[in-house]
Amino acid sequence: MAKALVVGLGMGQQYKNWLTDLSYDVVTVDADSSKGADFLNIASALTVHPCFNIVYIGTPNFTHESIARQVADHTRLLIVEKPGFATATAWENLVNDFPDTRIVMVKNNQFRVETSGFQELAAISEEVEVCWSRKDGIPASPWFTDKDKAFGGVGRDLMPHLLSFYTKLTNFDKGLPIHSIALDNHNTGIDDYAKLTYNNKGVKWTCEASWKNNVEDKFYIKFIVGYKVVKFDLGDYMTAFGGCPAGPYINMIKTAVDNLDNDQYWQHQLYEDSWIHTQMEKL
Repeated sequence: MAKALVVGLGMGQQYKNWLTDLSYDVVTVDADSSKGADFLNIASALTVHPCFNIVYIGTPNFTHESIARQVADHTRLLIVEKPGFATATAWENLVNDFPDTRIVMVKNNQFRVETSGFQELAAISEEVEVCWSRKDGIPASPWFTDKDKAFGGVGRDLMPHLLSFYTKLTNFDKGLPIHSIALDNHNTGIDDYAKLTYNNKGVKWTCEASWKNNVEDKFYIKFIVGYKVVKFDLGDYMTAFGGCPAGPYINMIKTAVDNLDNDQYWQHQLYEDSWIHTQMEKL
C-alpha cells in the first residue's frame, strides 16, 4: 500500500482523511500530544517509516522550510501548505537541492470544477476582481500575528489563495504590477489588509484580502465584460478549512501524483510557486 506522512494536524487532519480515502496508509506527526498523532516529532517517524509516496506539511509557517528539508529525501512528492517559505529564493533552493523529489505549494483553488468557466470569462474580460475579506477573521493563534513566524499577515494567509486564481487564469508572467499595498488597520502588528493590482495584457486584475472589514464576509471572483458584471460567490463553496471544499484538494493531490514523471508540469509548478512567493514578498 502507498504510504503518506502528514505533519501537523490542523489542516493536516483533513489531509489525513482525504489520503486515507485515496487508499494511502497515513502516518501522522504533531508536537501537540493532545492531537493524537502517531509521532510527536519527524525524527521518530522517519526512524520507523523511512520512505513515503507523499508528505504533506501543514505546520506554522516558520517551520515549513526546516521540516521540508528534513523529509524531502524520504518522499517522492512533497506538498507544502501555503504560503510556502519566507522567500522565493528559499523555495527555489529547496527544489534545486532535492531534484528527485517533486515539491509543490498548496494551490487548491486551481482545482475547482468552476475553473474552466472562469478561464473563458477571463479571456474576454476588461477587468477581474478576486476578493476574500472577512467580517472579523483575525487569527486567534498568536504565531499568525508574529511576523518572524508568519512572514506577514493577511498577505501570507489569504492572498496566496487569490494569487493562485490569477496564475491559473492568466499568463501571469505577462502581467505588469500596477499597485501593491499592505496595511495594519487593527493594530495586529502586521498587515490585516492587502491588495495587489496588475495589468495583464490590457486586463486589470485586482486581488484584495482582509482579515477584518467589520461588515460582512466576502469571497468572490468578479468578471467585468463591457457593461456586464459576472460574479461568483466562492463563499458558497467554502468550508471551515481553507475556503474550499474537499474535491479540489483531492483533485490537486491526484493531479500531482498523475504527473510525477512529467518534467514540464513540475517546471511550471516551480515557476508559479516562485512567482507567488515573490508577490507576497512585495507586501
